[in-house]
Amino acid sequence: NKRFYSKCVTQDQVDTLRALERVFKGEDKVQILIADRGRGKSSVLGIFLAAYLHHSKKKVKVILTAPHPENVIEVFRFAEDMLRIHKYKVRTVKDSQGLIVRLECSKGTISYYKPLLASKKNGDIFIVDEAAALQVPMLMKILQRAPKVVYSSTIHGYEGAGRGFSIRFMGGLKEKGIDYKLIEMHEPIRYEEDDPIERFLFDVLLLDAEPEEVDVKDLDKLEFFMPPKEQFVRDERLLREYFSIFVLAHYRNNPNDLALLLDTPNHYPAMLLYEGKVVCSMQISIEGDAMELSEDMLRGEKINGHMIPDRMVKYYRFKEFAKYKGVRIVRIAVHPKNMDRGIGSKALKMLEEYFKDKVDWIGSGFGATYKLLKFWVKNGYKPIHMAPIRNEVSGEYSVIVIKPLNNAVKEYVEIANNEFVIRVFESLEDTYRDLDIPIVRLLAKTHTLKWRARLTSKQKERAWAYAFGPLTYEVARDVARELVLTYFLDSDRRVKLSGREEKMLIMRVLQCWPLEDVSRYFKVNRVSILVEIKDIMKKLVSTYEEVEI
Repeated sequence: NKRFYSKCVTQDQVDTLRALERVFKGEDKVQILIADRGRGKSSVLGIFLAAYLHHSKKKVKVILTAPHPENVIEVFRFAEDMLRIHKYKVRTVKDSQGLIVRLECSKGTISYYKPLLASKKNGDIFIVDEAAALQVPMLMKILQRAPKVVYSSTIHGYEGAGRGFSIRFMGGLKEKGIDYKLIEMHEPIRYEEDDPIERFLFDVLLLDAEPEEVDVKDLDKLEFFMPPKEQFVRDERLLREYFSIFVLAHYRNNPNDLALLLDTPNHYPAMLLYEGKVVCSMQISIEGDAMELSEDMLRGEKINGHMIPDRMVKYYRFKEFAKYKGVRIVRIAVHPKNMDRGIGSKALKMLEEYFKDKVDWIGSGFGATYKLLKFWVKNGYKPIHMAPIRNEVSGEYSVIVIKPLNNAVKEYVEIANNEFVIRVFESLEDTYRDLDIPIVRLLAKTHTLKWRARLTSKQKERAWAYAFGPLTYEVARDVARELVLTYFLDSDRRVKLSGREEKMLIMRVLQCWPLEDVSRYFKVNRVSILVEIKDIMKKLVSTYEEVEI
């Protein structure tokens, strides 16, 4: 229909709309649309969605997601305009900020959801705008849900993440053998191509910063360097190299990040150099030495600039922990062509060595993926806190880890880690019911607890009657749960169970998955699951002396 194409103002938009038609026709399942700022990417998506609804023979349910509702203002505006031009009665629903989050007409709906919620919805087509601002696991989760999906992203600009999106996400799709169609938009709408002001903005805000080519062959030749901030201002080459690694490796980047680093007194840059080139960038924050704030922390007041001491004081009531000084690693990223070579671990060791006589602890906070948490745990960092709800954008639970640098702090960290692990395991059927099972298993390996099963004499009898006699899981669930908690929370009596058996115990006994879901996951019938759990109980009952009758 020519009226849709007539709304396009550049040939690039026309070509993009034509390419998007392939999704409507079912010729492409996955498309990725990338553009710099100001190319009309969001407006062409709005035109496409209006055309999609107009030409569909049935009612269409569109799921639209982006980090924030303001990211999709233009998508809704153009979709609404085009539907009204075609004489549809359009109704919009707005959120508390007055931003459109739902559009309805006789041909269907376009609904905006935060990414975590969107990944659980059903729809005919999914549109993910500003996809570079989302973590790859979240993008993949949406892909599993979507019959058709268009990922759209700013490659340079405030929402963009440089070429990192291409490297991480498109590379991941290729690895999994998932076909996708790439659409690129270059032609600006508001100004000429190669506009000098646009070039100036890219330059001054480091939006197009890319690292030097470097190939690390010998970790012993890496040098730790903490330049004074004034040197950053004078040495643009160093600043660009340092910042470009964050642009490529991190899922959220913003010129404000640079301002925060340079303007905030307790934030500092640190890096590893190889033959004079930056291969690992770190941003650190000095925290603690703040006893004057300890009462405020205990009361749960909002404390800025002391994330880790605040959590230790607030959640573990360690008022005196506020006096200890530490380093929080705000961000750490390795040159993308030198990943998986041990550079990140080397950076932590060199940072620890540099600060060992200056501070009492080093820590960090991040969205917990199994791979990331494993990296920190492997390097001797203990998890001490996990947010009770998933982040709406990344879909992950934020976790805090600490490594003590002296014996005084070591005691606090050990207690906090043990208490944290107990809290998580006791909350698996409620708060952390959807916590990823590999993360649950990993947490069980971080503590030093010596847990003992808490059973009454009658519960002990039922434990034996369940494991070796006629009782079923349903009438022995209380004892099964206590025995499974003992298995995961006792560090000195390790019963040998397989990974499969551990997963089954977490799913069925601790996270209370319905039996049907557990059997579906393991691809065996329900009776087999019950038999396997009973066999595991035989091992546990026979091992723990506190269950003896």
